[in-house]
Amino acid sequence: MKTGIRLTSIAVSLAIICVLLTGCWDYKKIDDLTLVAGMAIDKASDDSGYKVSLEAIDFSMSVQENSVKTQIIQLEGTTIFDAFNKTKTQIVKELYFPDMQIICISSGIASDEGIANIIESCIRSTDIRESVYVIISRAESAEKIIKPGEGMSSVVSAEINELIDEIGNNVSSGKKSNLYKIYNQINDSADIVLPAFSVKEDSPVIDGMALIKDSRLVGYLDQEYAEYYQMAADILNNATFSFAIDESSSFNTSISITNNRSAISYDIKENEALRLSVNVSFDASVREVYSSADVDHAGGFEMFRRECEEHISKKIYELTDKSRQEYGVDVLGFANHIYRDAPEYWEQIKDRWETMLKEAEIFVDVDINFTNTSFIS
Repeated sequence: MKTGIRLTSIAVSLAIICVLLTGCWDYKKIDDLTLVAGMAIDKASDDSGYKVSLEAIDFSMSVQENSVKTQIIQLEGTTIFDAFNKTKTQIVKELYFPDMQIICISSGIASDEGIANIIESCIRSTDIRESVYVIISRAESAEKIIKPGEGMSSVVSAEINELIDEIGNNVSSGKKSNLYKIYNQINDSADIVLPAFSVKEDSPVIDGMALIKDSRLVGYLDQEYAEYYQMAADILNNATFSFAIDESSSFNTSISITNNRSAISYDIKENEALRLSVNVSFDASVREVYSSADVDHAGGFEMFRRECEEHISKKIYELTDKSRQEYGVDVLGFANHIYRDAPEYWEQIKDRWETMLKEAEIFVDVDINFTNTSFIS
Protein backbone atom coordinates (compact mmCIF):
# COMPACT_ATOMS: atom_id res chain seq x y z
CA MET A 1 0.00 0.00 0.00
CA LYS A 2 2.79 2.40 0.96
CA THR A 3 4.58 1.54 -2.27
CA GLY A 4 1.48 2.41 -4.27
CA ILE A 5 1.10 5.76 -2.51
CA ARG A 6 4.80 6.51 -3.10
CA LEU A 7 4.56 5.71 -6.82
CA THR A 8 1.40 7.80 -7.12
CA SER A 9 3.14 10.75 -5.46
CA ILE A 10 6.11 10.44 -7.82
CA ALA A 11 3.84 10.29 -10.86
CA VAL A 12 1.91 13.38 -9.75
CA SER A 13 5.15 15.25 -9.07
CA LEU A 14 6.53 14.35 -12.49
CA ALA A 15 3.31 15.46 -14.15
CA ILE A 16 3.44 18.84 -12.41
CA ILE A 17 7.11 19.29 -13.37
CA CYS A 18 6.38 18.45 -17.01
CA VAL A 19 3.55 21.00 -17.12
CA LEU A 20 5.48 23.80 -15.43
CA LEU A 21 8.84 23.34 -17.20
CA THR A 22 7.67 22.70 -20.76
CA GLY A 23 9.27 24.96 -23.41
CA CYS A 24 12.35 27.21 -23.56
CA TRP A 25 12.73 29.71 -20.76
CA ASP A 26 14.30 32.30 -23.06
CA TYR A 27 12.12 31.70 -26.10
CA LYS A 28 11.60 34.74 -28.31
CA LYS A 29 9.49 35.12 -31.41
CA ILE A 30 11.40 35.94 -34.57
CA ASP A 31 8.95 38.78 -35.20
CA ASP A 32 10.20 40.42 -32.00
CA LEU A 33 13.83 40.45 -33.10
CA THR A 34 16.05 42.34 -35.54
CA LEU A 35 18.37 39.68 -36.99
CA VAL A 36 21.77 41.24 -37.64
CA ALA A 37 23.65 39.69 -40.57
CA GLY A 38 26.67 41.96 -40.58
CA MET A 39 28.17 44.99 -38.87
CA ALA A 40 30.25 47.81 -40.36
CA ILE A 41 32.16 50.24 -38.17
CA ASP A 42 33.12 53.74 -39.33
CA LYS A 43 34.08 56.93 -37.59
CA ALA A 44 31.14 59.00 -36.34
CA SER A 45 30.17 62.07 -38.32
CA ASP A 46 31.75 64.32 -35.67
CA ASP A 47 34.82 62.05 -35.21
CA SER A 48 33.94 61.66 -31.51
CA GLY A 49 32.95 58.01 -31.64
CA TYR A 50 31.66 55.34 -33.98
CA LYS A 51 29.02 55.06 -36.66
CA VAL A 52 27.77 51.48 -36.63
CA SER A 53 25.87 50.18 -39.65
CA LEU A 54 23.95 46.95 -39.20
CA GLU A 55 22.74 44.84 -42.10
CA ALA A 56 19.43 43.53 -40.75
CA ILE A 57 17.23 40.95 -42.43
CA ASP A 58 13.85 42.31 -43.43
CA PHE A 59 11.06 39.79 -42.78
CA SER A 60 8.32 42.03 -44.11
CA MET A 61 8.36 40.15 -47.42
CA SER A 62 6.46 36.93 -47.80
CA VAL A 63 8.46 33.72 -47.75
CA GLN A 64 6.58 32.69 -50.89
CA GLU A 65 8.32 35.50 -52.76
CA ASN A 66 11.52 33.44 -52.51
CA SER A 67 13.60 36.52 -51.86
CA VAL A 68 15.36 38.05 -48.91
CA LYS A 69 15.84 41.75 -48.41
CA THR A 70 17.96 43.58 -45.90
CA GLN A 71 17.91 47.03 -44.46
CA ILE A 72 20.76 49.12 -43.09
CA ILE A 73 20.27 50.42 -39.56
CA GLN A 74 22.70 53.19 -38.65
CA LEU A 75 23.55 54.19 -35.10
CA GLU A 76 26.18 56.46 -33.57
CA GLY A 77 27.74 56.42 -30.12
CA THR A 78 30.92 57.08 -28.23
CA THR A 79 31.47 53.30 -28.17
CA ILE A 80 30.06 50.44 -30.20
CA PHE A 81 27.70 49.30 -27.47
CA ASP A 82 26.67 52.87 -26.76
CA ALA A 83 25.54 52.93 -30.38
CA PHE A 84 23.62 49.68 -29.86
CA ASN A 85 21.81 51.24 -26.91
CA LYS A 86 20.53 53.99 -29.20
CA THR A 87 18.07 51.46 -30.63
CA LYS A 88 16.03 52.02 -27.49
CA THR A 89 15.25 55.51 -28.76
CA GLN A 90 14.28 54.25 -32.21
CA ILE A 91 11.59 51.99 -33.59
CA VAL A 92 13.96 49.03 -33.81
CA LYS A 93 13.22 45.59 -32.41
CA GLU A 94 15.67 43.88 -30.09
CA LEU A 95 18.98 43.28 -31.87
CA TYR A 96 19.90 39.60 -32.35
CA PHE A 97 23.62 38.96 -33.04
CA PRO A 98 24.23 35.18 -32.75
CA ASP A 99 23.81 34.69 -36.51
CA MET A 100 25.97 37.67 -37.50
CA GLN A 101 28.38 36.77 -40.32
CA ILE A 102 31.01 39.51 -40.46
CA ILE A 103 32.44 42.58 -38.77
CA CYS A 104 33.83 45.10 -41.26
CA ILE A 105 36.17 47.82 -39.95
CA SER A 106 36.95 50.93 -41.97
CA SER A 107 40.55 51.54 -43.03
CA GLY A 108 40.43 54.93 -41.28
CA ILE A 109 39.67 53.42 -37.89
CA ALA A 110 42.07 50.50 -38.44
CA SER A 111 44.97 52.81 -39.27
CA ASP A 112 44.27 55.74 -36.90
CA GLU A 113 42.90 54.00 -33.80
CA GLY A 114 43.70 50.37 -34.40
CA ILE A 115 41.41 47.37 -34.08
CA ALA A 116 42.26 46.28 -30.51
CA ASN A 117 39.41 48.10 -28.72
CA ILE A 118 36.83 46.93 -31.24
CA ILE A 119 38.00 43.31 -31.10
CA GLU A 120 38.07 43.30 -27.30
CA SER A 121 34.60 44.86 -27.05
CA CYS A 122 33.13 42.27 -29.42
CA ILE A 123 34.88 39.29 -27.82
CA ARG A 124 33.48 40.30 -24.41
CA SER A 125 29.93 40.37 -25.74
CA THR A 126 27.85 37.34 -24.87
CA ASP A 127 25.74 37.90 -28.00
CA ILE A 128 28.42 38.00 -30.71
CA ARG A 129 29.90 34.67 -31.81
CA GLU A 130 33.65 34.26 -31.35
CA SER A 131 33.90 32.67 -34.79
CA VAL A 132 32.54 35.69 -36.70
CA TYR A 133 34.87 36.92 -39.47
CA VAL A 134 36.63 40.29 -39.33
CA ILE A 135 37.54 42.13 -42.53
CA ILE A 136 38.99 45.53 -43.47
CA SER A 137 37.29 47.89 -45.93
CA ARG A 138 39.37 49.50 -48.66
CA ALA A 139 36.29 51.37 -49.86
CA GLU A 140 35.52 54.91 -48.70
CA SER A 141 33.57 53.44 -45.79
CA ALA A 142 32.95 50.10 -44.10
CA GLU A 143 29.22 50.64 -44.55
CA LYS A 144 29.62 50.50 -48.33
CA ILE A 145 30.92 46.93 -48.12
CA ILE A 146 27.75 45.54 -46.51
CA LYS A 147 25.25 47.83 -48.22
CA PRO A 148 23.23 45.97 -50.87
CA GLY A 149 23.68 47.20 -54.41
CA GLU A 150 20.75 48.35 -56.48
CA GLY A 151 18.48 45.42 -57.29
CA MET A 152 20.28 42.97 -55.00
CA SER A 153 18.02 40.44 -53.29
CA SER A 154 20.48 38.65 -51.05
CA VAL A 155 22.18 39.10 -47.70
CA VAL A 156 25.50 40.79 -48.51
CA SER A 157 27.19 39.76 -45.24
CA ALA A 158 26.29 36.12 -45.86
CA GLU A 159 27.76 36.33 -49.36
CA ILE A 160 31.01 37.76 -47.95
CA ASN A 161 31.09 34.98 -45.35
CA GLU A 162 30.65 32.34 -48.05
CA LEU A 163 33.33 33.98 -50.18
CA ILE A 164 35.85 33.81 -47.33
CA ASP A 165 34.83 30.22 -46.56
CA GLU A 166 34.99 29.09 -50.18
CA ILE A 167 38.28 30.77 -50.92
CA GLY A 168 39.61 29.82 -47.51
CA ASN A 169 39.28 26.18 -48.50
CA ASN A 170 41.35 26.91 -51.56
CA VAL A 171 43.20 30.22 -51.75
CA SER A 172 42.45 33.12 -49.43
CA SER A 173 43.71 36.57 -48.58
CA GLY A 174 44.69 35.72 -45.07
CA LYS A 175 44.42 33.23 -42.27
CA LYS A 176 40.93 32.51 -41.05
CA SER A 177 40.03 35.90 -39.62
CA ASN A 178 37.82 34.68 -36.76
CA LEU A 179 37.26 37.10 -33.90
CA TYR A 180 38.83 34.88 -31.23
CA LYS A 181 41.95 34.18 -33.32
CA ILE A 182 42.54 37.88 -33.87
CA TYR A 183 42.03 38.53 -30.16
CA ASN A 184 44.68 35.92 -29.35
CA GLN A 185 47.08 37.40 -31.90
CA ILE A 186 46.64 40.88 -30.41
CA ASN A 187 47.35 39.52 -26.93
CA ASP A 188 50.49 37.82 -28.30
CA SER A 189 51.60 41.11 -29.92
CA ALA A 190 51.72 39.25 -33.24
CA ASP A 191 51.41 40.84 -36.66
CA ILE A 192 48.06 40.07 -38.27
CA VAL A 193 46.85 39.51 -41.84
CA LEU A 194 43.16 40.15 -42.59
CA PRO A 195 41.13 39.98 -45.81
CA ALA A 196 40.61 43.38 -47.42
CA PHE A 197 37.42 44.12 -49.37
CA SER A 198 36.43 46.72 -51.94
CA VAL A 199 33.29 47.25 -53.99
CA LYS A 200 33.16 46.54 -57.71
CA GLU A 201 29.99 47.00 -59.73
CA ASP A 202 27.95 47.31 -56.51
CA SER A 203 29.25 43.99 -55.15
CA PRO A 204 31.90 43.34 -52.47
CA VAL A 205 35.11 41.74 -53.75
CA ILE A 206 38.27 40.54 -52.01
CA ASP A 207 40.96 43.13 -52.64
CA GLY A 208 44.23 41.89 -51.19
CA MET A 209 45.57 41.46 -47.68
CA ALA A 210 45.46 44.05 -44.90
CA LEU A 211 48.63 44.09 -42.79
CA ILE A 212 48.13 44.85 -39.09
CA LYS A 213 51.08 45.73 -36.83
CA ASP A 214 50.69 46.68 -33.16
CA SER A 215 46.92 46.38 -33.80
CA ARG A 216 47.03 49.13 -36.46
CA LEU A 217 46.63 48.90 -40.23
CA VAL A 218 49.98 49.74 -41.84
CA GLY A 219 49.39 48.76 -45.45
CA TYR A 220 48.10 46.27 -47.99
CA LEU A 221 49.53 43.55 -50.19
CA ASP A 222 48.00 42.95 -53.60
CA GLN A 223 45.79 39.94 -54.20
CA GLU A 224 48.45 38.38 -56.46
CA TYR A 225 50.35 37.35 -53.31
CA ALA A 226 47.38 35.63 -51.67
CA GLU A 227 48.00 32.08 -52.85
CA TYR A 228 51.71 32.29 -52.08
CA TYR A 229 50.93 33.53 -48.58
CA GLN A 230 48.61 30.57 -48.09
CA MET A 231 51.29 28.13 -49.22
CA ALA A 232 54.01 29.60 -47.01
CA ALA A 233 51.73 30.01 -43.95
CA ASP A 234 50.66 26.36 -44.25
CA ILE A 235 46.95 27.17 -44.41
CA LEU A 236 46.25 26.06 -47.98
CA ASN A 237 44.05 22.99 -48.31
CA ASN A 238 43.81 22.67 -52.06
CA ALA A 239 43.76 25.10 -54.93
CA THR A 240 43.92 25.50 -58.66
CA PHE A 241 45.60 28.68 -59.75
CA SER A 242 47.30 30.17 -62.78
CA PHE A 243 50.58 32.02 -62.95
CA ALA A 244 53.13 33.18 -65.48
CA ILE A 245 56.47 31.44 -65.64
CA ASP A 246 57.24 33.69 -68.56
CA GLU A 247 56.54 37.11 -67.03
CA SER A 248 55.92 38.64 -70.43
CA SER A 249 52.44 37.06 -70.39
CA SER A 250 49.59 37.23 -67.89
CA PHE A 251 49.66 33.47 -67.33
CA ASN A 252 50.92 30.38 -69.06
CA THR A 253 50.46 27.65 -66.47
CA SER A 254 47.60 26.31 -64.35
CA ILE A 255 48.24 23.67 -61.69
CA SER A 256 46.08 22.02 -59.02
CA ILE A 257 47.67 21.72 -55.57
CA THR A 258 46.95 19.18 -52.83
CA ASN A 259 48.70 18.16 -49.61
CA ASN A 260 50.44 21.48 -49.14
CA ARG A 261 53.01 21.41 -46.33
CA SER A 262 55.09 24.30 -45.06
CA ALA A 263 57.75 24.55 -42.37
CA ILE A 264 59.41 27.66 -40.96
CA SER A 265 62.83 27.53 -39.32
CA TYR A 266 65.70 29.81 -38.36
CA ASP A 267 69.46 29.68 -37.84
CA ILE A 268 71.62 32.04 -35.81
CA LYS A 269 74.71 32.89 -37.83
CA GLU A 270 77.85 34.77 -36.86
CA ASN A 271 77.39 38.17 -35.21
CA GLU A 272 73.79 37.16 -34.32
CA ALA A 273 72.71 37.45 -37.94
CA LEU A 274 69.57 35.42 -38.69
CA ARG A 275 68.76 33.12 -41.55
CA LEU A 276 65.01 32.65 -41.83
CA SER A 277 63.88 29.68 -43.92
CA VAL A 278 60.57 28.73 -45.52
CA ASN A 279 60.25 25.22 -46.91
CA VAL A 280 57.15 24.44 -48.96
CA SER A 281 56.21 21.14 -50.58
CA PHE A 282 53.01 19.93 -52.20
CA ASP A 283 51.56 17.49 -54.70
CA ALA A 284 50.30 18.95 -57.96
CA SER A 285 48.82 18.07 -61.30
CA VAL A 286 49.01 20.11 -64.48
CA ARG A 287 45.82 21.66 -65.83
CA GLU A 288 47.19 23.95 -68.53
CA VAL A 289 50.70 24.63 -69.70
CA TYR A 290 52.08 26.99 -72.33
CA SER A 291 55.84 26.66 -71.96
CA SER A 292 58.94 26.43 -74.09
CA ALA A 293 59.70 23.18 -72.23
CA ASP A 294 58.53 19.99 -73.94
CA VAL A 295 56.41 18.61 -71.11
CA ASP A 296 55.50 15.53 -73.11
CA HIS A 297 58.89 14.06 -72.32
CA ALA A 298 60.60 13.39 -68.99
CA GLY A 299 63.48 15.80 -69.57
CA GLY A 300 61.18 18.63 -70.59
CA PHE A 301 58.84 18.00 -67.69
CA GLU A 302 61.74 18.15 -65.22
CA MET A 303 62.66 21.55 -66.68
CA PHE A 304 59.05 22.66 -66.30
CA ARG A 305 59.00 21.51 -62.66
CA ARG A 306 62.11 23.55 -61.89
CA GLU A 307 60.57 26.61 -63.55
CA CYS A 308 57.46 26.28 -61.37
CA GLU A 309 59.50 25.85 -58.18
CA GLU A 310 61.67 28.86 -58.99
CA HIS A 311 58.64 31.02 -59.74
CA ILE A 312 56.83 30.12 -56.50
CA SER A 313 60.03 30.55 -54.46
CA LYS A 314 60.50 34.01 -55.94
CA LYS A 315 56.92 35.06 -55.12
CA ILE A 316 57.11 33.83 -51.52
CA TYR A 317 60.37 35.72 -51.11
CA GLU A 318 58.77 38.88 -52.56
CA LEU A 319 55.82 38.50 -50.20
CA THR A 320 58.08 38.19 -47.17
CA ASP A 321 60.56 40.88 -48.23
CA LYS A 322 57.94 43.44 -49.22
CA SER A 323 56.09 42.96 -45.93
CA ARG A 324 59.19 43.41 -43.76
CA GLN A 325 60.96 46.17 -45.71
CA GLU A 326 57.98 48.41 -46.55
CA TYR A 327 55.76 47.81 -43.52
CA GLY A 328 57.92 46.17 -40.85
CA VAL A 329 55.46 43.27 -40.75
CA ASP A 330 56.44 39.70 -39.96
CA VAL A 331 53.86 38.27 -42.32
CA LEU A 332 54.76 34.58 -41.79
CA GLY A 333 55.15 34.78 -38.02
CA PHE A 334 58.88 34.08 -37.67
CA ALA A 335 58.87 35.89 -34.30
CA ASN A 336 56.23 33.57 -32.84
CA HIS A 337 58.20 30.57 -34.06
CA ILE A 338 61.38 31.80 -32.34
CA TYR A 339 59.45 32.65 -29.17
CA ARG A 340 57.94 29.17 -28.93
CA ASP A 341 61.16 27.39 -29.86
CA ALA A 342 63.66 29.47 -27.83
CA PRO A 343 61.91 31.81 -25.36
CA GLU A 344 65.17 32.80 -23.63
CA TYR A 345 66.77 33.81 -26.93
CA TRP A 346 63.61 35.72 -27.85
CA GLU A 347 63.88 37.76 -24.64
CA GLN A 348 67.36 38.82 -25.74
CA ILE A 349 66.33 40.00 -29.21
CA LYS A 350 62.68 41.10 -28.93
CA ASP A 351 63.53 44.80 -28.60
CA ARG A 352 65.66 44.58 -31.76
CA TRP A 353 63.37 42.24 -33.67
CA GLU A 354 62.12 44.63 -36.35
CA THR A 355 65.65 45.62 -37.31
CA MET A 356 66.82 42.02 -37.24
CA LEU A 357 63.87 40.98 -39.37
CA LYS A 358 64.74 43.54 -42.05
CA GLU A 359 68.39 42.50 -42.07
CA ALA A 360 67.83 38.74 -41.93
CA GLU A 361 68.68 36.46 -44.83
CA ILE A 362 65.50 34.93 -46.25
CA PHE A 363 65.74 31.49 -47.83
CA VAL A 364 62.79 29.88 -49.63
CA ASP A 365 62.77 26.30 -50.91
CA VAL A 366 59.87 24.80 -52.87
CA ASP A 367 59.53 21.13 -53.75
CA ILE A 368 56.74 20.10 -56.12
CA ASN A 369 55.74 16.49 -56.60
CA PHE A 370 53.82 16.36 -59.87
CA THR A 371 51.37 13.47 -60.13
CA ASN A 372 49.43 12.15 -63.14
CA THR A 373 51.93 13.77 -65.50
CA SER A 374 51.41 11.26 -68.32
CA PHE A 375 54.57 12.37 -70.10
CA ILE A 376 56.18 10.18 -72.77
CA SER A 377 59.36 8.49 -71.55
